[in-house]
Amino acid sequence: MTLTNILSGVLILLQLITIVLLRPAWKKSGAVYQPILLFMLAGLTLTVNQVFGSGKIFGIHINADLHTLMAALFVTWQARRWQVFERPVVYWTVISLFIVSWAAGWIFMEKYNGNSSLFLIISSFGITLMAIEMINRNLPQSRVPFHRNTIFLFSVGLLFYYTLLSLVELYSFSFSLSSPGSPFNTHYFDGTIRIFVQLLFIRSVLCIPAKDNYYSY
Repeated sequence: MTLTNILSGVLILLQLITIVLLRPAWKKSGAVYQPILLFMLAGLTLTVNQVFGSGKIFGIHINADLHTLMAALFVTWQARRWQVFERPVVYWTVISLFIVSWAAGWIFMEKYNGNSSLFLIISSFGITLMAIEMINRNLPQSRVPFHRNTIFLFSVGLLFYYTLLSLVELYSFSFSLSSPGSPFNTHYFDGTIRIFVQLLFIRSVLCIPAKDNYYSY
């Protein structure tokens, strides 16, 4: 058993724990938190299909690009629920930009069966900005400690992972311009970080308040 298999197994186990927690969280929470819960479910679906299934969905390879597109769409949806996008036109523009940039990367990278570093950098940067804005709009007026604040925990997880992902991809992309190989294997690094972030996501699900007990917005 390789280290990659171990990391994948631990990540799937944590995601399964998250899914078990989704049912009671869905019942007690309102529509404000539903994008988070669907984000968790979609993440498990893609990971299980990638590891145990065909590795494709609708004929598209499940890679870092598809994971990031899924995250970008659900995070943007959640950001709208948390009033980051006050004008619908801005919200739909951001959604469209994510989809168009992913499609362009998929078309040009499909024959290489690889990831589009440019899409990962752009989308990770966008998710990071939304995570910062979600924290800024919630934390100042929240009366709940940050370690029990769902919005803070979820946003910090996004901020931590996608900041590192964008930096790694930027470094790898810059290196690839001068050398055909990669200076290091990022699979172990990515797997370890995703496990840590999944723990934050589990905590955020546990802290989702009941419908009549919102502490934000």
